[in-house]
Order: sequence, then C-alpha cells, then structure tokens
Amino acid sequence: MLFRSRRYATERIGLRIAQLHSEISQLQAIYGLPYEQFYARVTTDEAYVQALRSKHPLWERDFNTWEFLVEEIGRAHV
Repeated sequence: MLFRSRRYATERIGLRIAQLHSEISQLQAIYGLPYEQFYARVTTDEAYVQALRSKHPLWERDFNTWEFLVEEIGRAHV
C-alpha cells in the first residue's frame, strides 16, 4: 500500500511539473523572452514597459502568474 501511495504521489508531482512547464512555455511564447529576461526588462526598461502596456494590457497579471509558476517549479525541484 505504501509503495502505491508513493508511486501515485510521484506521478502527481511529475504531472504538475509538466503542467507548470507548459504554462511557462505559453507565457514565453507570448512575450518572446524567458522569465529571467522578461523580469530584467520590466524592472529596468521604462520604454519596454510602455510598449508592453499598449500591446499587452494585462501584462502585469501575466507577470504575476509567471512569477508564481517559476517559484512553484523551484519548490517542486527541491
């Protein structure tokens, strides 16, 4: 019984990690950058942020989601 529980938990974790990677890939495709580069741009480049606001009005929501996904992946790999 314990073996089945561990296997189930491992499978669920694997599925969750795959889902996180998929969601991160979608955001990278939308914004054309990996999270680290996107973070650097939005925190240092006001012209980039202005252009982003006109092209992607909900970029801040996406940014918060993206940040959460990256942090969750980091926790899952510990």
